[in-house]
Amino acid sequence: MKINLALIAVIAVLSLLLFFNPGNKPEEAIPLAQVGVSSVNKLQVSGKQNFTLEKVDGHWRLTQPFNVPANENRVEMLLKIPSATSTARYPVDTKQLDKFQLNPPGATLKLGGVTLDFGGADPIQQQRYVRVGDTLHLAADDFYHHLTAAPVDYVEKKLLPENAKIQRIQLPGLQLNKDKDGKWSADPAQETGAPLYEMADAWNKVRAYDVQAYVPPKDGKTPVETAAITLADGQRLEFLILQRQPDAILVRQDWGLQFHVVESLAQQLLTLKKPEKPAPPAEAK
Repeated sequence: MKINLALIAVIAVLSLLLFFNPGNKPEEAIPLAQVGVSSVNKLQVSGKQNFTLEKVDGHWRLTQPFNVPANENRVEMLLKIPSATSTARYPVDTKQLDKFQLNPPGATLKLGGVTLDFGGADPIQQQRYVRVGDTLHLAADDFYHHLTAAPVDYVEKKLLPENAKIQRIQLPGLQLNKDKDGKWSADPAQETGAPLYEMADAWNKVRAYDVQAYVPPKDGKTPVETAAITLADGQRLEFLILQRQPDAILVRQDWGLQFHVVESLAQQLLTLKKPEKPAPPAEAK
């Protein structure tokens, strides 16, 4: 009799465990989805944020809601999501999607012909529910913030294209030109404490610390000051100088974006370094 009661108790405990944890632990680590990342040319994120990324001529671009170069490192984070380890999985019960916050999902990622829907987090282990086709997965929740990031977070923060060859820099009251021999000249001529090419180097290297959508003033008046960079291929890139201090805000009006640059770097972009004044001679004793 005692043995029977013990067996009944064991069966009851096992039944409860199966009821509250219907997932089957994988015998080996498997990814959320099998995706050939090297062949992926398009990513779509929808939900709290909506944006599209596409590979054009070997480089990633944000094509919706902006058409601008994308930050390749951020795109890599999205491409790694399908390879996240599925720690538990079980068949999807469409009647229980609300329970897992999948009706609708908090975010959806589409890539390589695969759709991943992301729901809520498991309250015990704080793992994320992810639906892929007819399977519901649990995975360590270390990627969801990439899916809820704003589209501007995926914009490349470098102001000029990689390896840009600058031929001319036009600033308020100043123009720098590069001749066929690679020498720089200023118009009007300037007394400067640094070689003129250093300004071109600064433009080639600078990255913004923040990118935001540009909202034109309600009165319709745009900033008068501009900085224009002409490249060797004839491309002309124009920036409205919205602000110089404390940090500079440079606007690409054609992109609808504004780039925030720390003041010390902005000075190298917008102002030639002045020559240092010699120290006054010491008074004779």
